[in-house]
Amino acid sequence: MISWYASCCEPACQTRIRHAIRAEAAADAAGCCAQASDMFAFGMLLVSMLTSEAPWAGRSGPQIVLAAGILRLRPPPPPHAPPPLASLIDLCLRAEPSERPTFEMAAAVVRGLLIAMGEQGPAPAEC
Repeated sequence: MISWYASCCEPACQTRIRHAIRAEAAADAAGCCAQASDMFAFGMLLVSMLTSEAPWAGRSGPQIVLAAGILRLRPPPPPHAPPPLASLIDLCLRAEPSERPTFEMAAAVVRGLLIAMGEQGPAPAEC
């Protein structure tokens, strides 16, 4: 876990994540989609965590904006991802913001995976 954190926090990786998030935010700018954009960012983070690679590696900022924001390309879930997590990634990266899950739905999926792995995880927060 620590080695992934170190590699993902490299400036190049942070820049690629920011460009992908900005591209998605620009695509959502016409509507009120703050939570949907956050879910897109969460999906990108899950892909990065599972692959230990920067999203859109080898592409420049404008190429990322073109790919994610205009062409609506998305990285696929890694083949080794557990099926519930792969489905969550697909949902988080949906082109239509209204089709993305809420954080409560995503937390339920992650909590279910933790329980299946034998870890209870934190209790849901009361809002």
